Amino acid sequence: MAADRLETDAKTAPAEGARRSLSIRAKLMGVMLVVFLIPIAPMLYLLNMRLQTSFDNIDRGRVTSALDGIRNEHRALVENTKDRVETLANDRFLIEDVATYSMWPNVLIRRVEAMRKTSGLDILMVADAEYRLIADGANPARFDIEARSFADDAFVRDALENGTVGVTLRRDEQSGAVSVMIYHPIRYLGVNDAVLIGGTRVGQEYVDRLHRLASARVVLFEGNKATLSSQEGDPETSLPVGEEFLEQLDAEPETTKRVHVGRTDFTVGGVPLTDPDTGRGMGYLVIGVSRDTVNGIVAQTRRDILYVMLLGLGVSMALAVIMSVGITRPIEKLVRSARLIGSGQFDVAETPVMSGDEIGLLARTMNKMAFDLRDYSIRLALTERTAAWREVARRIAHEIKNPLSPIQLSIENLKAVFEENRKMFDEMFPESSDMILEEVDKLRRLANEFSEFAQMPEPVFERVDAAEMLHNLVKFHSSTAPAGVKLNIIGCDKAIVIRADRDQLNRVFTNLIKNAVEAMPDGGDLTVSAVKTDGGAVFRFRDTGVGMTAEQLERIFTPYFTSKSGGTGLGLSIARRILADHGARIEASGAPGKGAEFAVTFGDQTAAETGGSGLER
Repeated sequence: MAADRLETDAKTAPAEGARRSLSIRAKLMGVMLVVFLIPIAPMLYLLNMRLQTSFDNIDRGRVTSALDGIRNEHRALVENTKDRVETLANDRFLIEDVATYSMWPNVLIRRVEAMRKTSGLDILMVADAEYRLIADGANPARFDIEARSFADDAFVRDALENGTVGVTLRRDEQSGAVSVMIYHPIRYLGVNDAVLIGGTRVGQEYVDRLHRLASARVVLFEGNKATLSSQEGDPETSLPVGEEFLEQLDAEPETTKRVHVGRTDFTVGGVPLTDPDTGRGMGYLVIGVSRDTVNGIVAQTRRDILYVMLLGLGVSMALAVIMSVGITRPIEKLVRSARLIGSGQFDVAETPVMSGDEIGLLARTMNKMAFDLRDYSIRLALTERTAAWREVARRIAHEIKNPLSPIQLSIENLKAVFEENRKMFDEMFPESSDMILEEVDKLRRLANEFSEFAQMPEPVFERVDAAEMLHNLVKFHSSTAPAGVKLNIIGCDKAIVIRADRDQLNRVFTNLIKNAVEAMPDGGDLTVSAVKTDGGAVFRFRDTGVGMTAEQLERIFTPYFTSKSGGTGLGLSIARRILADHGARIEASGAPGKGAEFAVTFGDQTAAETGGSGLER
């Protein structure tokens, strides 16, 4: 029963293996890669976010640093201009010349012209209490010709009425130049008698200097209108930030935003231009720091991270393969041992134990089981062999007795007739001698078949096209079959090459065909089929003859068991032994009156590796 169970397990193992979708090694590799990717994916996401945030902070830091430099530069320009104008406004000679202007206007005009040149101011003018321009240092010809030209100037009015020092940005409508303008009252005898207006032009040179200082694009806004830009072209499109951003600068000077101009991204910040003393707004200096360098560094860093991740993935895959192979190779050895044990090859089923873990324990257990099964199979085989040889001896003795009786009776009759009646002896002798010779021939055939059964030669393996062999045998036996018997063949149109002994395999197939033909005395059909399987082949011989009972099926492969008159009962026993030497098996099925079928199955390459058969693909 144990041997039958092992054989059943060995038969069902390939089917179970075929149902598996993934091997343990593949599953282990998948699990290891998932374990690698689960932490690495959020890590890469967080790293990318941290990287972007860090570079954004660096970029904002660059903008803030550049703005600090620009703010200081502009504050220095305003304060320097303011100091110069204040110094000139308090000059007593200028005050006296303003007071005596009505009498000696040329004196004031020449003094203002000289002061403008010596002070380095670009603009220096004097407006009197009537809001008239009475001296222009840059254009001496302009004086007292524009009645109330400063009447609408709030800074002039504040200076005259309140003595306030005003600071603003102003663009000359004629020249288009923008200047930092300082409005300082000129007091005579404690009265605001006039206003000294001084200014330093903030031109393209100044904006370019700020550009070089900040290494950024610079745009000067007079109020909310873009006036000058370090970039060639329209200042309005140089850094299109919008009025909302400029209003945010008044509330939060550290405000930044990203602006896309053409193909370049900028991080934009700005400085509100205010009077250092009063805080009154004059305009804005807006700078844009190109993000091309930062974006390039971020992109390169992301590529480096991707390369590192791919490298890590490759290393993980390699480690997963190595680890999975290390884990599954002992399991594969155990599976091989189990298959060998299932096929009864206990001598080569031992698995070398290389570890002390659970797999090593299982290997040692399987080795002990293989040893016990080998010992048990040897004892069982010896017992079965002894019983079989006893049965063979009994059957041989019985078969020998059958021809000896007529031989003995014929000789005794001949002897008696020879002594009593010589004439009758002459008549009986030919008939009796023929019968004796026939029975002796039976004994000779019995001796020959027994000799073949006892001394079956070792198979000589070669590559044999079993399909071609079956095709030739069916063709031959079709020509010699009795009338009413038809032989058919299926699935032998393509080569099915196996490792086998050609003569012995031919003997097995011939025996099965002859038995099927003899089982159809009243005619019928024999169908021979050949099918490739996953790793092997199956050959079937199905007839429509008398069939077999359950008892016959159970004993059909037992030596000297036969259901035919005159048969020795060794043909199927010899066929089974030949197939066992080839690592194949034969099975019979059928029912009385419904015919019989014999199936010859060649397994996978395992048998070929141990000296058995194997299907050539």
